[in-house]
Amino acid sequence: MIRTNIANYDPEIRVADTDTLIERLKASRYYATPVRLAIAVSLVHWNQKRLQGTPYLDNHVNAIAMMMADLLDIIPTNTAFYKDRHELLSLALIHDVVEDTPITHDNIKHLFGGTQMMAGSMALDKNLHASKREYVENFANVSPGAQFVKILDRINNLLSPIHDQKFHDRYIHESFVLLVAVRTNPFAILLAKAILKSEGGVLDEEEKRYLNRFLQITLEEDI
Repeated sequence: MIRTNIANYDPEIRVADTDTLIERLKASRYYATPVRLAIAVSLVHWNQKRLQGTPYLDNHVNAIAMMMADLLDIIPTNTAFYKDRHELLSLALIHDVVEDTPITHDNIKHLFGGTQMMAGSMALDKNLHASKREYVENFANVSPGAQFVKILDRINNLLSPIHDQKFHDRYIHESFVLLVAVRTNPFAILLAKAILKSEGGVLDEEEKRYLNRFLQITLEEDI
């Protein structure tokens, strides 16, 4: 029933500094030990900027965690996503540290223990794949939790201001491929919404029909 619960959720970028994020997580009792550790690790992004010139930490990393907290608040508490909420929030907060900082996958394993966080971290690392298309298509084979983080990551990027039109056009088509790969994930409907909202005429009519039909069918199946 996750799709039904989130059907009316309108994805948006929730810019937040770290103090605001902490207060948000505390309000829903998501501020557990692994999440506190992940917030500390995420501060390694503190001086990085997005291509648009905005603070990377506030506008991307924290914004994704804010969106995830909103969604966790409205999905059933008996779902695996809610039961794994602390791990998923932690993964959202550190999803780019290996790509963009000196932190390694072994560091992640040492800090967080277990194999799930490491597996999620590796699934989100595009540097481990020969091409972007291979990286995107591989999300059909990763855990639903890692897919969830990637979906929110992609939504945040799609809804951010366009800095380069050619890049934006490629990104829209790449996002369509990602949607096909993660189409069975209940949060994929939010990705479809974000693609439709941001595509700006890049997709052809057949692709747009697919997206609209995807939204209709997946919601009908969830009833």
